[in-house]
Amino acid sequence: MQQLLTEQSEKLQSWKQKLLKALSSNGQIIIDAIAEVELIIGPQPAVVQLGPTESQNRFNRVFQAFIQVFAQVSHPLVLFLDDLQWADAASLQMIQQLMTNAESQYLLLIGAYRDNEVNATHPLIQTLDNIQKTTVKVSTITLRPLALSHVEQFLGDTLIGTQKAQIQLATLLFNKTAGNPFFLTRMLKALYQEKLLCFNFADKRWLWNIAEIQALGITDLTVVELVASNIRSLPDATQEVLKLAACIGNRFNLNVLATISQKTLSQTASGLWSALQSGLILPLNKDYKIPLLFGDRELEVMNFDDSRLSYKFLHDRVQQAAYSLIPANQKQATHLKIGELLLNSTPPEALESNIFDIVNQLNVGIQSLTERAEQDKLANFNLIAGKRASSAAAYEPAVRYLQTGLGLLTENSWLVQYELTLALFVEAAQAEYLNLNFAGSKELVDTTLQKATKLLDKIKVYEIQIQSYASQNKLTDALNTGLEALKLLGITLPSRPTQVNVLLGLAQTKLTQGRRKIADLVNLPQMSDPNKLASLRILAAITVPAYIAQPLLLPLVTFAMVRLSIRFGNSALSAIGYGFYALLQCVLSDINGGYQFGQLALQLLEKFNAWEFKSKVYLIHNNVIRHWKEHSKETLKPLLEGVASGIEMGDIESAGYCCGIYCVNLFFSGEALDDAEQ
Repeated sequence: MQQLLTEQSEKLQSWKQKLLKALSSNGQIIIDAIAEVELIIGPQPAVVQLGPTESQNRFNRVFQAFIQVFAQVSHPLVLFLDDLQWADAASLQMIQQLMTNAESQYLLLIGAYRDNEVNATHPLIQTLDNIQKTTVKVSTITLRPLALSHVEQFLGDTLIGTQKAQIQLATLLFNKTAGNPFFLTRMLKALYQEKLLCFNFADKRWLWNIAEIQALGITDLTVVELVASNIRSLPDATQEVLKLAACIGNRFNLNVLATISQKTLSQTASGLWSALQSGLILPLNKDYKIPLLFGDRELEVMNFDDSRLSYKFLHDRVQQAAYSLIPANQKQATHLKIGELLLNSTPPEALESNIFDIVNQLNVGIQSLTERAEQDKLANFNLIAGKRASSAAAYEPAVRYLQTGLGLLTENSWLVQYELTLALFVEAAQAEYLNLNFAGSKELVDTTLQKATKLLDKIKVYEIQIQSYASQNKLTDALNTGLEALKLLGITLPSRPTQVNVLLGLAQTKLTQGRRKIADLVNLPQMSDPNKLASLRILAAITVPAYIAQPLLLPLVTFAMVRLSIRFGNSALSAIGYGFYALLQCVLSDINGGYQFGQLALQLLEKFNAWEFKSKVYLIHNNVIRHWKEHSKETLKPLLEGVASGIEMGDIESAGYCCGIYCVNLFFSGEALDDAEQ
């Protein structure tokens, strides 16, 4: 994105139009993950709130569309991802989907990982195996350590000396560096800095003394110790700024570094200059010299964008070396101070967008917090970070933030910090379930059900547990959990219904409708009772488990949704209830009534802009209702709309069914077999 922002305004406008077209109404999803995108496409409207599974599906689809904007035949895209051995499950899943998606073209993904840190059961290796099982071409390049002959050749090209002396030095360096190229080059620079490797201008060759090198012990240092000694030779100001930069991470921005250094931009950039010259850090754009040439007042007049000026450490070992210079007993306090400086310099409206930088620092210094108010404040910050990570489908980091927040709570937090405690438990339960830690999620749910004092607070985790059971294909458990929640809400449904229960439920529903015309039900007031809305959510959540595991329960669930809607008003979820009721009416041979209820469901989608349910309702209406009154050809276009909507909203299941029914209806509509096959 930073490279894109350097384009001329005309090109930038072109990229803006391409991105807006590809992202449609989901631009905010990408902005939440990559904040710089907002500088290109501008502020975006809030997206429709979906269930956790649908949100993850939607994120994956939108991110793929985002990548495909840049991966074109006229503009191929190469992505390089380093340190994949540390990638979380969500990132690996995204990599697999990107590479196996049939629409992914003109994309080359280069990944690097340390093979000594993974094994056959490591998630990265399993992901690569899954990709290789497809038609995607995967090439593996193993970067092995340099052999002794390579080191000899390297020194022969670099140094001019006697062959015997070169072989002695090469053997010494090879034994000490194990052929690691980075370590080897740092070792040579260290020898030069210590004047153990000197150039004789008279003889025009390099000179060294093996005995002196061994006596000084420089070759006995580890690579981190060696780089640390290099850093100690730099000016004090450079050492201090590098130590702070190491606390931020492998990459860091000048403005953030200036904030935590409590220096001006120009002073901070000057402090980094010696490290740049020695090659310990690298600039990530060409503007890095500007703060060296102009003072802060001049930069302000120039409207210089300091947020785009970034650097990175040459190697993660350089970062480790700089970090090692901070005394162990000062590390936590240093991180805590950095976090507090970042927090104090961040306006309230920008807190959420900068929450990771702040919380990552404060969490390291967590042991230094002694005041209860400070601990509660940090717990809330971790809640914000966890929510933001979850919204970007980064569930593993989300779990870490939320668990850190939970760890900051006191034993009586349910009494003294009820809302914060509840929010952390609910968010953590959902994140754990999405991170496939079902047992951990269940434990959090059980605790919440025991400690929560409000009914609707308990319903939140009941919904999570239903989704968790359904994703594990434990449909009976999902149903029992839903029925338990409904009982608390005043709705009792039998766990093993009979046909008598169904007939009684149908009679009650017809009595509830009374003399109201079906067409008039669209004008019912909007449902506002929180308990009734929660009841509809639970009923909707168990429709699919009921259909598969306990078919006779589905009519009772449907009847309950319709009765709630008629008695207490319509909501977006009423469209699903009326859709299933329309299906049952058709099954019971009331074709006219079924068709009208189907039309009612469609009208409510429009009325409430309930596009998150469009695919599901279109599936029901165009699969089992519409053909009774209209030619099957009339279902084709809506089914394709159902496919598109389901994909856009993350409802992959309904989108898949719409696609299957479309193919069937295409065949029964008398289309040419070749077209139907395509």
